[in-house]
Amino acid sequence: MELKTDQTPKVQLGCGTLILIALIVLMFSGRGGTQKLQSTIDELNAKVDRLEKKIDALAPHSSAP
Repeated sequence: MELKTDQTPKVQLGCGTLILIALIVLMFSGRGGTQKLQSTIDELNAKVDRLEKKIDALAPHSSAP
């Protein structure tokens, strides 16, 4: 393969290589976000539990004629 002085070799990546790179980036960049998301989910679950308890406490009062 002859190269002229004004040409440089070009790198070509296939689809499989690009997908592999994307998966590696996702694995290493998602760890902190996943922990934060789990924390938010736990907080929301606690709030739902408190709301359910309040609804249960009010239910006998609202069912009286």
